[in-house]
Amino acid sequence: MHAPPIRGVRHVVLAGAISQVIQTSKMIHRHLLTALVTLLGAQAVFAQAPMDAPRRLEVLFLGDDAGHKPLERYRVLKQVLGPKGINLTFVEDLSNITRENLDLYDALLVYANHEEEKAPEAIFQWVKDGGGLVALHSACGNFHPSKEWFDLVTLELAAHEVEPLLGGMEIPAGAVKRD
Repeated sequence: MHAPPIRGVRHVVLAGAISQVIQTSKMIHRHLLTALVTLLGAQAVFAQAPMDAPRRLEVLFLGDDAGHKPLERYRVLKQVLGPKGINLTFVEDLSNITRENLDLYDALLVYANHEEEKAPEAIFQWVKDGGGLVALHSACGNFHPSKEWFDLVTLELAAHEVEPLLGGMEIPAGAVKRD
C-alpha cells in the first residue's frame, strides 16, 4: 500500500543521477533525459511545507507497449531514481488512471502513445488540485484529437526524427539543484 501523498519534499536528491542514466542506457532519447531533469526538479516544486524527515516521492509511470519502449525506460529510471528517494510504479492500462489511484501518488509521468480520443477525466481535476504531471516526449502524441489534453501538455506532437542519446552530453549549469 502506498503512503498518502504529501505535497512537500524537503530535499532535492539529484547528485549523480543524470550521469548514471547516461551510463546505464546510451539509447535513451534526449527528450527522456530532459524529462528526467524535469521530474527530479519536481521535487523542488513539491517543497511547499517543511517536514521532519524527507519522504519518498511516489510517481505513477503511464506507459504502453509501443515503439518508444516505456517499460525499458521505466526500468532505467527506477534503478537510478530509487536510491534517490523516488518510487516509480508502472502501468499501461488506462483503467488504472482513476482519481482514487492518482491520489496515491505525487506525480503522474506519461511516456506513452495511447490512441484513445479522450484522456482519462481524472487527470485534469487531479492536476488542477495539485497533482504533478510530467508529460515526457511521446506523451504529446496521446489522446488525438483531445484539445483538453494538448492544452494541458502545451503542444501536440506530429512526428519527430529518431536520434539516440550518446555519451558526452553536457548538463546546463543550474539544471541540477543540490542541498
